[in-house]
Amino acid sequence: LDLSNNQIKNINSFGALPGLQTLILNGNILHSDRIAKTAFDQLQGLVNLSLNQNKLTYPVTRWFKNIKSPATLQWYANPWVCDCHIVGFAESLVNEYVSNHYLGLVGHTVKCTAPTAFNGSFVDDIPLPTLISDNNCQNAYSTLPDLPTPVTPFVTTECPSSCTCFPKQDNPKTV
Repeated sequence: LDLSNNQIKNINSFGALPGLQTLILNGNILHSDRIAKTAFDQLQGLVNLSLNQNKLTYPVTRWFKNIKSPATLQWYANPWVCDCHIVGFAESLVNEYVSNHYLGLVGHTVKCTAPTAFNGSFVDDIPLPTLISDNNCQNAYSTLPDLPTPVTPFVTTECPSSCTCFPKQDNPKTV
C-alpha cells in the first residue's frame, strides 16, 4: 500500500489488515507525536515499512511492538532530534533483552540533525550517559511510560503460560 505524498499528518490506526506486507508513507508530513503508539499494532503481517522524508523527530519503539517480523524499515531524511525524547529509543539499542533482529532493523538508521553537538551522528554511536547529560534529561526514560521491560518487540522476559521456563545461568532476568 503506497500512501506517499498525500499530505498525511496523523495516523491513529490502520485497523486489522493482516495481509498487508508493505506500507509506504514517504513524503508526507507525519510528526512523531502524531503517530499513535499503537498505529501499527494490527499490521502483524507487515514486512516492509517506509517512512522516508516526513517530519519525524524521534522514533517510538512502541510502534513495532506487535509487528512480528519486519524485514525492512526505511525512515531516512527525517529531522531526527537527539534530545530527551529520543532517550527511550536509544536505551532500547543497548538493552540486554533486545533481539539481534530488532537491532539489525533499526540500528544505524537514525542520524541526528540536532542538537548541534550530535548533528550527523547516529544515535547508536552516542553513549547513553552522554545523550542524557548533554541534554540535561531529568526523567530520561519517561518517553516510554507504558512499556514494560523489555522496551522492544521480539523479546520477552516472562514465561508464556503454555511453557515451562528456567532462568539462564549467566542472567537470571532472562528466561
